[in-house]
Amino acid sequence: MTNRVDTITVRTILNSQGGRSFEANLRLEDGSIGFGAAARAIIPGRRERDLTASEQLGSQKDAPNIVALRKYLKGRSFDSQRDFDALFFEDGQFAKVGADIALALSLAYCRAQARSCGCSLKDQLVGLSDLEPKMPHPLVNVFSGGEHGAHISYQQLMIIPQHDRIHDDIETALRVYGEIEKMVTSKGMVEGYSASSGMLTTSPNLRELFDIMANTIERLGLSDHVMLGTDVAAEHLEQGNGTYKVGDEIMTSEELAAFHRGFLDDYNFYFYEDPFGPDDAAPWRALTEYAPSSTIIVGDDLFATNVKNIDPELASGILLKMNQVGTVSGTLDAAIAARKAGMKLIVSHRSKETEDTAMADLAVAVGAELIKVGGPRRGDRIAKYNQLIRLAEGDECPPV
Repeated sequence: MTNRVDTITVRTILNSQGGRSFEANLRLEDGSIGFGAAARAIIPGRRERDLTASEQLGSQKDAPNIVALRKYLKGRSFDSQRDFDALFFEDGQFAKVGADIALALSLAYCRAQARSCGCSLKDQLVGLSDLEPKMPHPLVNVFSGGEHGAHISYQQLMIIPQHDRIHDDIETALRVYGEIEKMVTSKGMVEGYSASSGMLTTSPNLRELFDIMANTIERLGLSDHVMLGTDVAAEHLEQGNGTYKVGDEIMTSEELAAFHRGFLDDYNFYFYEDPFGPDDAAPWRALTEYAPSSTIIVGDDLFATNVKNIDPELASGILLKMNQVGTVSGTLDAAIAARKAGMKLIVSHRSKETEDTAMADLAVAVGAELIKVGGPRRGDRIAKYNQLIRLAEGDECPPV
């Protein structure tokens, strides 16, 4: 990789909630062009990389950070993706650039190099990670709550189709989601849809909603092919004194652990994310030991896609969100380390999405078991589902 950088452009674009996100274009001297756009969180976890510099930049494309980046990169070559990304590492020359600007540039460089080499983004990522690629199963958001609104404390209640083909997974997702949507709408239970296309319901009762999902799956004869998932997002339930607020009830860690165990005992969960705050290590370890082998206890805010945080004793799976760490290389480092530790990999969206579909290519490239895209509604979510279909058929365009 000795192709020199010709030009870079950083701009603000709209995300799926009408706010601003960052997009970068990078052109190499051979004419190869790459782009990258960074999704954003509604409320970033406390272990995520800082976005302050990006927030301060706003829409000022001629801000000092960007001017300095353009000047530095012009005519410069890099030996590898990691060499380029090192600019944005903790000790890098541009470490203070926000995680989303760093990621937009990292993705743009990766795509430009892929074009220069005549390969797809997915194949470029396979080469960088040296992991075994495979098609993931989708985590499909049905009901939303927590920071997304509505009346339930958990952030997402999901279904997980598990067929041999992504096409069948998506068809099943559409069928189950549609049946549930029709049922709860007819009962006047739907107040709207979240940023990730989950339904916002009038019910504050988690068990009622899990029952609706489980009973619909059973009624459709899909119990052998569809399991349940949930994102507790417990960091946002913490009360600051070692307790958590679930609905109207204040719980200790021990009481919340018993609450989780009840769900694991009563429902067919495959995926259980962020059941405790990231600093509450003991109950994480205990729940991971308690869960059946068919259930993945998943760390999101716990690990924040950072290889330094990974501990397989705390969770059996890791959520990978590229803008938590801010570079392609940092994301792949976390994936490789987690896989070596025997953990499952799950690639995830953010609440404020763009039309960039790189997360689909990443999920396939690292052989992730699951990909969390959101519900099968709205263009920013559908774009990712459609890219998975293209990848399954060996057709990665558009674009690389």
